[in-house]
Amino acid sequence: MNKRFIGFFFVLLSTKAALWAQGQASVAPSAVETSKAAELPKAAAKHAIEWNVLSHDFGDIPQGHDVTFEFKFTNNTPDSILIDNIRTTCGCTAASWQESAIQPGQTSIVPVQFDAHEIGYFEKTIKVYLNSVKKPFILIITGEVKETH
Repeated sequence: MNKRFIGFFFVLLSTKAALWAQGQASVAPSAVETSKAAELPKAAAKHAIEWNVLSHDFGDIPQGHDVTFEFKFTNNTPDSILIDNIRTTCGCTAASWQESAIQPGQTSIVPVQFDAHEIGYFEKTIKVYLNSVKKPFILIITGEVKETH
């Protein structure tokens, strides 16, 4: 090979490596990659668990009044799913769930109840574990408990 070409190639490769190390390297995708990437969200959406919302703000809550919100989701996978478990961050938050299989296309709910006895702002996390998904879905409730007069 030509020594100039090898030198140019080495400089180009060194520059790309340096930029990549700094996190600034970018490679323009080919037309084929771009069209495949555009198709991925549509295909993934057909095979996913779809939640109506992942968080809910109760706003101001009078102290001593428990509040409940129902998180809804749809099974858009080709298989039935089960909720294996739900974990909350503390005893002031409770969740329940459908114990039977949720069939493809079926919608289900996860009712979450918050015990509003302590005054102040709160942010609670609810982790929903499904049999078909390795990582839990994270649901969040927020609000502020106000003292009643």
